[in-house]
Amino acid sequence: DWNNTKSTTADYSAIHQLIEEMAEKHPDQPAVTCQGKQLSYAELNQQANAIAYTLVEAGLTANSPVGLYADRSLEMVAGILGILKAGAAYLPIDPGYPQDRIRYMLKDANASFILAQEKWSLTESFPNIKITTIESAIQNTVSSNWKRPVVEPDDLAYLIYTSGSTGLPKGVPIKHSNLLHSTLARFAFYTGNPSCFLLLSSFSFDSSVAGIFWTLCSGGNLLLPPERIEQDVKQLSQLMFDHQVSHTLLLPSLYQTLLDLIPTEKLRSLKNIMVAGEACSIELVKRHFELLPNTLLYNEYGPTEATVWCIAHQIQPDEKNFVPIGKAIPNTEVYILDEHLQAVPIGVSGELYIGRSGLAEGYLNRPELTQNKFIPSPFHNDPQQFIYKTGDLARFHPSGNIEFLGRVD
Repeated sequence: DWNNTKSTTADYSAIHQLIEEMAEKHPDQPAVTCQGKQLSYAELNQQANAIAYTLVEAGLTANSPVGLYADRSLEMVAGILGILKAGAAYLPIDPGYPQDRIRYMLKDANASFILAQEKWSLTESFPNIKITTIESAIQNTVSSNWKRPVVEPDDLAYLIYTSGSTGLPKGVPIKHSNLLHSTLARFAFYTGNPSCFLLLSSFSFDSSVAGIFWTLCSGGNLLLPPERIEQDVKQLSQLMFDHQVSHTLLLPSLYQTLLDLIPTEKLRSLKNIMVAGEACSIELVKRHFELLPNTLLYNEYGPTEATVWCIAHQIQPDEKNFVPIGKAIPNTEVYILDEHLQAVPIGVSGELYIGRSGLAEGYLNRPELTQNKFIPSPFHNDPQQFIYKTGDLARFHPSGNIEFLGRVD
């Protein structure tokens, strides 16, 4: 019963179709705001079309990864959307990354294109890769007879590399069908979409995907703060107040710091706070409901391999002993199994496995690791149905909520 999460969703083949709908419905509404600059939905759509046209005319082929070399900026968002419209997958590259890591990702992904902001001089660093600047691309006029590539659900949307803390970084290719599932599930799970979403994570982390696509696919304003703003709590609180931020997603430890240091009146515009990436403490829950009793608080769980999130929980003021990570989101299956892939009883700890719509097909160029982590589901007769071995320990409670217990290793 707990895995009976099937939900019908609107029929789209590519994620950018939803953003294009918003550009038609609300052309003049702000889509992205960054340090005093802003793009409307019409402007964002126009710039993305010009980028897509430039890339395809330069020889970019469908399903190819494009290194997107950008910091937190309007150009970054236009670049993401332009690459998607070109029928390609964006590979986020944080300019702050070590050069060795950047070279490794580009080589492993077999990327032949980089789309970059003008301020980064990259031709000497990457002599064998075609480099297009975002600023020059958006100046191009799209030919009236140009036919944009048709994007199908099985086409790649993005390629994100894991941190590499346990070895070389692993590339996780995410398809449009995965990203559509992840985004549309937010529409179904949450009550109300963001009017203004504060994006705190780097776009090199998959948690950024939640804010970028939920906001732009629902007509909200994506607010991009200056880099490392979380180190200046006063500036951050003023930014949230000035823009009347309604939603944000952040680490529980960072949220605890904000609650401790920011005057409460600066946070009253918040309708939804989502915490993820670390265990959420009972102390944080108490503090939140003391200061912001009218703001909804959610706990999210999900690995990169399951397209950002797969389990979530609306936290209640009276949580006792622990904060659950929750239940499976729409169109997702969650299993807690022993070493023989048998389901463990309620209350018994086991390893967490994830299945269905959000699941990637494996790791790029890592067949052995893919085989070890993405295994045929013992709960379906379909050999194409896989479940992902998370390496996380958890247990079910009688309510159906899941308690996270740490790593298997």
